[in-house]
Amino acid sequence: MNRSTLDFLKPMFPVHFSDYSILIINQTTQGNLLQSGYPGVRVINSFEKGLSKSRNLALQNAENKLILLTDDDVEFTPDFDENIVKAFNNGCEDFAAIQFCAEDKERNRLKSYPSKNKALSYLNILSAMSIELVYNKEKILGSKLRFDENFGLGAAFPLGEEHIFLGDLKRAGYKLGFYKEYIVRHSNDKNSDKIPFKKWYETLGSYYKRMFPGSYLLWIFIYFGFNIKQGKLSFFKVPFAFSYFIKGKNSYLQTK
Repeated sequence: MNRSTLDFLKPMFPVHFSDYSILIINQTTQGNLLQSGYPGVRVINSFEKGLSKSRNLALQNAENKLILLTDDDVEFTPDFDENIVKAFNNGCEDFAAIQFCAEDKERNRLKSYPSKNKALSYLNILSAMSIELVYNKEKILGSKLRFDENFGLGAAFPLGEEHIFLGDLKRAGYKLGFYKEYIVRHSNDKNSDKIPFKKWYETLGSYYKRMFPGSYLLWIFIYFGFNIKQGKLSFFKVPFAFSYFIKGKNSYLQTK
């Protein structure tokens, strides 16, 4: 994050940010520390790099029952807090995490969502975004599970940290749900669009091997098939993509 003032918080919230309980994980340097003069806004200046490291530090130090791990470039909807509380009080009290809806800055939905509230399947998890997710602190801390620090921006494999975390929770028997209410606005730019072809498929190889250890090949062929159908991957490039995928899978195995 590397912030030196709290000004970035002003456009994020529907009222002044001091009305909320906020924990900022400011990944910075010794000479650029962030401080807060607001009782409800706490700051941890961290000298480690990596999104998953930041997420884990936030989970460890969160004080409230519900945790929204968000980015610093989002805008919350006017009733985001009411929608979150309503979801967790509407039969979802024992859920470890709930996915909500996001819209772009023009108030259009950011992507397709299920038509009704439901439990999250593994397929649903693969399309979840971190800005849509709210966690139940009691369930998360009780699970002893944390974000895999090999994944996410600033790590060896720069994507998939939230999917892997949700997948770990689901495999451990924790409930995950989708609630059809909007809580956040964000641009529809995708980090994946900025990753070169070779690096993208290498990262996918590590990601699918970590996410689905015994069935990663099935999932990658599903991914290939979908992208070929959508015109995002040509048949000519499939052998190259697959070789990069295997290389990424092997790179992940070397971290274990």
